[in-house]
Amino acid sequence: MTAHFKAQTVSRQVSTLLPAIAAHF
Repeated sequence: MTAHFKAQTVSRQVSTLLPAIAAHF
């Protein structure tokens, strides 16, 4: 797994989780 691919995965997870977390506030 390359660092670039890992960064893409993390950024995708954040963009998916952030709205879910924000919805709780």
